[in-house]
Amino acid sequence: MHGSNATNIAEGINTIIAGIYFKQGEFSKTRFYLDKINPEIPDTLEPIVTGDYYRLNGQLAYKEGKKDTALNYLKEALTYYNDMRQMHMDEIVTICTDIAGIKLEAGEMAEAKKYAEQALATAQESGHKATLARALKCMATYYSKTNNLPAAYAALERAIILNDSVLA
Repeated sequence: MHGSNATNIAEGINTIIAGIYFKQGEFSKTRFYLDKINPEIPDTLEPIVTGDYYRLNGQLAYKEGKKDTALNYLKEALTYYNDMRQMHMDEIVTICTDIAGIKLEAGEMAEAKKYAEQALATAQESGHKATLARALKCMATYYSKTNNLPAAYAALERAIILNDSVLA
């Protein structure tokens, strides 16, 4: 039986701690806290925690060079975040840019484009400048790898302008 209140609180806290360690580059500690949550996942009562769990596992696997594992986790996270789209646009953009990056490295250009475009559309919907800049950089990478240099340059230029306005 998933979902006692104390369990939900612990899951949420452990997920936040795992996220902090991930941002600091402390991957073994990230894994430790994700493993503590693992028995409760998926948690039908806490879809946000479940989405965060899959996203962090995917990002961790990506850092470890485990691209197939990363893709599976990131795609799983996407299904949870898409159910609560309005609240999680920034996470959706991050996941889509990560997946696009993996697909670009694999030379799967059609898939890379699909996720880069999904990132861009979601970022535009969110209205967050930093998120939009991240999505534009992803599109620029896609365009440069497909030898569309004018489009790459235009996307990168927009990203730089957005980043400057965020910092201003």
